[in-house]
Amino acid sequence: MIASDGIQWSEDSQALYITDLFDNAAYSIDVNGKTTLLTKNKDSDGTNNELDGPGEAIVRGNTVYITNFDAVFDAPNMANTQADAPFTISTVSLK
Repeated sequence: MIASDGIQWSEDSQALYITDLFDNAAYSIDVNGKTTLLTKNKDSDGTNNELDGPGEAIVRGNTVYITNFDAVFDAPNMANTQADAPFTISTVSLK
């Protein structure tokens, strides 16, 4: 992970859910330390449920809702290169 941002614990799945703002990615980490990539994409405007500078991960049932911050910090290791039209929520199914 380059720049972890939002972190949420899920009692149901016994895992942390973490977004990576710079890498347009979201992960889960279980109680044994196993890290699973849930979703990741390159620079995107957020269409087609892609991540666009993800901020918070919120777990409800079998779905992770991810807010997209669409940040651009002009950092060489950041996937996002420009701010664009907002698509503010992405989802990832856990089943």
